[in-house]
Amino acid sequence: MKRYYAYYAALEPCSDGFGVYFPDLPGAISGGINAEDAAFNARECLALHLHGMEENGDPIPNPTPRGEIKLPEGQTLVLISADLKEYFPEEFEETGNGSRA
Repeated sequence: MKRYYAYYAALEPCSDGFGVYFPDLPGAISGGINAEDAAFNARECLALHLHGMEENGDPIPNPTPRGEIKLPEGQTLVLISADLKEYFPEEFEETGNGSRA
């Protein structure tokens, strides 16, 4: 299992704060009461979504370069990174022989 991931997310203002979605990862959506909260929540969303994809054996796409992502007016592109060990530490524990559990 890969430990670190980084993908661009789109932040969009909505009536109750900000929504977040990942153009490369359909179904990975989150939000927050402000942009900072939404970006923070997007980290967990990214980690959970990618972990689920790995568990299901789904192919994980390479991140699209920033310059190739086109967003509607009013949305902002932000880079979100996630360390899966933060959310799934048991899957990254070292065993006595130097390999992961």
